[in-house]
Amino acid sequence: MVTQNQLWLQYMQALTSKITLGSGEALQVVYPYITWDWGGRSPMADSFSYEEWMALNVVPADPTQNSNSSAAASQSGFDQAYSNWFNTLAIGDLDKDQHYQSLQDQYNAAATKYTQDYQNAQNTWTNQTGGTGPTLAAWLALPPQIALSGQLNEDLQNLTGMQTELDNYRNQIKTPVATIASEYSNASYQGAVTDPNSGKSVTVKLWNTDPINPFTYVETITDNNFGGDATKGKADSITFDASSEQYTNNEVYGEGGGAAFLDFISIEGEGSYQKIDWTSFSESYNISIQWQDLGTVTVSPEAWYAGANITSYGEGPYATGFSAFKSGNDNYFFGEGGALSRIYTKMIVAYRPTITIDASESFASYLYEQWQTEAGIEIGPFFFGGKAGGSSQQSTASVSNGQLVIQSMSDWPLIVGMVSAWTLAPQPEGVAQVSQTASAAK
Repeated sequence: MVTQNQLWLQYMQALTSKITLGSGEALQVVYPYITWDWGGRSPMADSFSYEEWMALNVVPADPTQNSNSSAAASQSGFDQAYSNWFNTLAIGDLDKDQHYQSLQDQYNAAATKYTQDYQNAQNTWTNQTGGTGPTLAAWLALPPQIALSGQLNEDLQNLTGMQTELDNYRNQIKTPVATIASEYSNASYQGAVTDPNSGKSVTVKLWNTDPINPFTYVETITDNNFGGDATKGKADSITFDASSEQYTNNEVYGEGGGAAFLDFISIEGEGSYQKIDWTSFSESYNISIQWQDLGTVTVSPEAWYAGANITSYGEGPYATGFSAFKSGNDNYFFGEGGALSRIYTKMIVAYRPTITIDASESFASYLYEQWQTEAGIEIGPFFFGGKAGGSSQQSTASVSNGQLVIQSMSDWPLIVGMVSAWTLAPQPEGVAQVSQTASAAK
């Protein structure tokens, strides 16, 4: 029996043949569908929309859809998870910094050793000279005291070294976090958007895309003919069937990689999604997806976030109960299931897709009837406005040779996949993990 996971993962595997994934990057589905129309036809310079923020300000922790999950220590959104991260670094609060306390203990031990050895040398000098004659320093410089003077020199070097390490560590951990927090709160990297649910203006952290907005993208591929076909686009297609390979994302999401996907095909009607009848869907199916253009849109947060901070300080030290990677019952930030494990780097967008479904004549007729009577059909991350919908997402549909052929006539592209990368890459299996807690930090 065909499963929803199978269809989604076959689609994802087919899509990877048309995009480039860098080291550590992984593909994630978009569900429900997202139209890339942020800012509309008259985007303002440096403008930002609530829809853009909602789509991008996400910790990609759920491979089955573009949404947050309840990863440990995270709240709502990538920006909040990032704030949680740098606020749980044991930096500035030296009383709770286990690594600092460890260094302090080592310094105290070195000071005690130096004091004890100095007192022993002083007692020996007193016993031999009665406190008269050569000074202690001159006495220690004599050849018979080479062992004593050597030990004191070694003790002093250790003590000086520990003092230097303490001073360097204090400087290292105090200044960066203050800088991180300052950049995070910098008003230059924030903007006001209108929450469509409340109608109120809210301040959010900004993200960037390249192309800067969808209107620029559409104008480019249509040769400045908004609403027209992508005469300057790169038409292409993917196909998958019952025997096609499935995408694997377990190495990114761990156990979450096997999560259950929602229906690959559903109906939009009366403001909600409805399940379809799969009984006539043949197990010998073939699904072909064409588009007039497939684009890769790079994604990055404004400078309120800096990946270099995580590279430098991701290993900690952390406050008690937190760690870099999974460690016992600690709340952790990086690696599989971490609260700040991944960040979006790209969006994959498709303009005017056409989907052909060959899964039995009766199934094709059934979907065609649904398209005629409902607001729309969602196939994977693609949406096709139904005949009864009357929306700007209007499409055309037909049944030919037992196949359903449905084409989008939308003026805007759809986001058909999200690409994410590690914020701090885990060590390969079999290699010792980087330090995870304050007590193990270096």
